[in-house]
Amino acid sequence: MLGEVWLSTIDLSIVIGGMIIVLLMLRSFLYKKIALKWWYGIWLVLAIRLLIPFNWGAQMNLIQIGESLFKNYQQEEILAQSIDASQAEALVGLTTEKDSTNEKLSSSLTSNDSINKGKLEHQIEDLKMGDNSKYVESTLKLLLSYFWLIGSTLFLSYHLVLYLSFRKSCKRWNQTSRDQVINQVFKEICRELHITKPIEIQVCKKIDSPMVMGYWRPNILIPSKKYEEQELYFILKHELLHYKYGDLWYKLLLISVRGIHWFNPL
Repeated sequence: MLGEVWLSTIDLSIVIGGMIIVLLMLRSFLYKKIALKWWYGIWLVLAIRLLIPFNWGAQMNLIQIGESLFKNYQQEEILAQSIDASQAEALVGLTTEKDSTNEKLSSSLTSNDSINKGKLEHQIEDLKMGDNSKYVESTLKLLLSYFWLIGSTLFLSYHLVLYLSFRKSCKRWNQTSRDQVINQVFKEICRELHITKPIEIQVCKKIDSPMVMGYWRPNILIPSKKYEEQELYFILKHELLHYKYGDLWYKLLLISVRGIHWFNPL
């Protein structure tokens, strides 16, 4: 199962990677002809598709493997029936012919048996070679799939630990804003953007640039310094637009895609 997921991931990475290369080549030509929201939607669809390790081609390959195994089984049954039939015919001939022809029939039977045994031994050797090659292929596929899984786990764990440690360190320096100007401008922008969910604005001494933090209970963090009112307006509006358009979730999606397709240089 893990091997099939890994193969499907490789197929997806190659196909979607080719589409990304084409889009990047055409971006300069189509940039002014396609709205930014459509570009956003295209990249979003590609990112979501990369998260789904499912490929109809892999399912068809499994079906074809099953069909080939069934055909081999049928061929073995037909061969066994033909051997039994030839042996039965030889025995009937031995009981009905005269004593003078017994030696000829027995020699013919011996010849047929040797030919059938040779065919069987040859087919058994082919089956053994096929089983060995399948075993090597399945073992290699399993090892590579574990290598891919370990790489994905390390990549995602690294980013998770980095985020949690940064968030923990920021909480030590966060303070709810008590500046009336900051709070008033923040409320006006929320009304302007039709944001009704309560969002807390906090001042943090640890950061150098404003940011949105938190997925379920987001907060707006701004550095601890003096701001002009117009500068404050643009800073807070920029961060609230990030929240409104779900850019934090979009970034999480891209990190997840990078974790699954860490082997892809794109």
